[in-house]
Amino acid sequence: MKTVTMLLAAVLLAGCANPRAVLRNDKGEERYCEATGYGVIGATMANNRYTDCMNAAGRDGFKKVP
Repeated sequence: MKTVTMLLAAVLLAGCANPRAVLRNDKGEERYCEATGYGVIGATMANNRYTDCMNAAGRDGFKKVP
């Protein structure tokens, strides 16, 4: 039972996410989208925040800088 608990804890705590991007509009203004999260839940939340930021920036006329 102890092994199962340790394995479950390792799976839940493993992983991280750190997406980031620089965006620019036609006026040359820049906006940054970035988020950091650790573990399964934290990484999922970070990716959701990043996606929300990218969608909002796109609606405001920003495009990702290559």
